[in-house]
Formats: sequence, C-alpha cells, structure tokens
Amino acid sequence: MIYLPNLPTANPEDCLEELRRMSEQGARAVEVGMFDLGVPLTDLVWEPVWVEAENRGILLCSHTGRPAGTPFQSQNRGLAHATHSTSPFVAALPVAQMVFTGFLSGIQV
Repeated sequence: MIYLPNLPTANPEDCLEELRRMSEQGARAVEVGMFDLGVPLTDLVWEPVWVEAENRGILLCSHTGRPAGTPFQSQNRGLAHATHSTSPFVAALPVAQMVFTGFLSGIQV
C-alpha cells in the first residue's frame, strides 16, 4: 500500500504548507485533484508548490474520473459505460493547458 495524500487544491495558498507537512511525514507523492481547483493549474499561485515538490522529490499525481457526488448513470442501454468511457477527458483541459502554455518549462528550480 502506498500513502498518497491529497493536496487541498480548492485553496492553493494552503497547498505549499500542506505539501511540506506531508513530505515531513514521509509522503513521496501527493495527489493534485483537478476537480476542486480554486484556480487553474497554470496560474502563478501554483509555482511555489511545483518548485517545492521538485526540490523535495515529491511526485505529483492525479487521476481521471468524476467529482465526488456525481450521480451514476443508469445501466440501461449502456449509459453507464458511455459515461465512464469519457472519464479521461475530465483531465484533458488542465493537462492541455499545462502542456501548450509552456508553463512547466518556465519553473525555475
């Protein structure tokens, strides 16, 4: 079992302190939940978090899916399968923004 705590991404200002706390408790990776973002991941408010994670050797993880509380589709006529097949697209916009804005290449470690 791997310990994978979540950063409080709804409040980016709290993430840096929480990342440090988690690291000091032995975390080697953290989840950056894309469902509750307070501001887009390309906003400069996140840069200290990215730099700190890099300096501490912390991996940043995320996953596809739907936000908590999303109602499940009916099993009727394959609707549930259709809904779940689109789960990877939930992360598509934040990932595309990170790639095409070039913001990762601008982070100075």
